[in-house]
Amino acid sequence: MKHWTQLLLAAGVAGLVGFASALVAAPGRSARGATPDTAGLERTLEELGAEQARLAERLAALASAPAVPATSTRAPALDLDAAIAAYMARELGSPADDAPGAAGAAPSGLESAAIAERILSGAVTGEELERLWHTLRQEKKIDGVLAEIERQAGLAPHNPDLQNELGKAYIQKLFDAGVGPMAATWGEKADQAFDRALALDDTHWEARFQKAMALSNWPEFLGKRGESLRQFETLIAQQERAAPERQHALSYFFLGNLYDQGGDHEKALATWRRGATRFPEDRRLAGKLEGK
Repeated sequence: MKHWTQLLLAAGVAGLVGFASALVAAPGRSARGATPDTAGLERTLEELGAEQARLAERLAALASAPAVPATSTRAPALDLDAAIAAYMARELGSPADDAPGAAGAAPSGLESAAIAERILSGAVTGEELERLWHTLRQEKKIDGVLAEIERQAGLAPHNPDLQNELGKAYIQKLFDAGVGPMAATWGEKADQAFDRALALDDTHWEARFQKAMALSNWPEFLGKRGESLRQFETLIAQQERAAPERQHALSYFFLGNLYDQGGDHEKALATWRRGATRFPEDRRLAGKLEGK
């Protein structure tokens, strides 16, 4: 699974946050005497099914997309030697040098720090990165790694790359939370982290792309489509003022899809053509135009 497939899966989960929140709120309304809107709930379920079908299409489209190079501007890595000494002094009441077995297994906090460092440094990417997050969820270690990424982002609050990485980590936590009230919390945290990255660097491509993708996957009845359109439109305007990069083609593809889903087929075609002019080798855009 490539980087963008992984991203889209995360955005899909983020899109379910609003649906889950609406369902959680529904029992409270019924308890106050409101008549349940059965027809409305059925429409909502139909919309969710349609969103899932569109997600499958997007997964297929992203399968051949290139990965964005890992960012290198980060907060300093945790000094593991100092951390071990502090841990030994705190937990055992003695300096690390005097402690028997000091060269043995490191405490879980240090393991989390080392894993977070690998993620933030770009040492692990693509399928390997996805497997790592999956393992962390299965072994109940994701919270420690997330806490370290939060710590790193806190050490460098003016670093947009780290704020973006934090947003991505929060989205990974969405997988762990599942569909429910806590998913809404992590979804909001992710969105806020992407906003912080964009406040620091309005042209941060990945932060804006991830924000736009997550918004596009919210159920239709929650009204997030307009903001998703605006984010993609802004992204394309910024792209066209810079040197083209292969992943930029995705913005045209998904913005065209959003227009098409909203019933504006002509605007969708114009967007796909605009992208194909800039990226004539992109098979996703060519496929959309061939199937017009």
